[in-house]
Amino acid sequence: MLVRWIPAAEGSDLNRAMDRFFGRPLFNLFDGADTELPRADVSETEDAYQFEIDVPGLDKNDLKVELKESVLTVSGEYKEEKDEKNKAYLSRERLLGRFARSFVVPGDIDDKKLKAEFKSGILRILLPKTERARSREIPIQVS
Repeated sequence: MLVRWIPAAEGSDLNRAMDRFFGRPLFNLFDGADTELPRADVSETEDAYQFEIDVPGLDKNDLKVELKESVLTVSGEYKEEKDEKNKAYLSRERLLGRFARSFVVPGDIDDKKLKAEFKSGILRILLPKTERARSREIPIQVS
């Protein structure tokens, strides 16, 4: 079973409400990062845990994936383009700043076969299960 870990998750709703009230993002008090968290789909097959994380506009060099003590952490940074000198924004909705998403994963991961692939703004991470963790049918003997 996978458990999604978001420190002080209730604060995220408060943070978004404050942003709406003031008409602009002030800061992310509760996410532990400077920006919103990217969306993630997490699934499980018999052989692996799979993560698909939306990170549009980033390059693979802007991302870091780390598995440490059963916690998968994906972090990165959206950077502001510096060539916009005389531009006055009426509205700015693009993400800027650093983020980190962490997921608690079971300890049955085969860490020699981990894979991460980045394509078209989607980071795909495959955490294969150990052979022992895969389910198998137990034959029933008649006595």
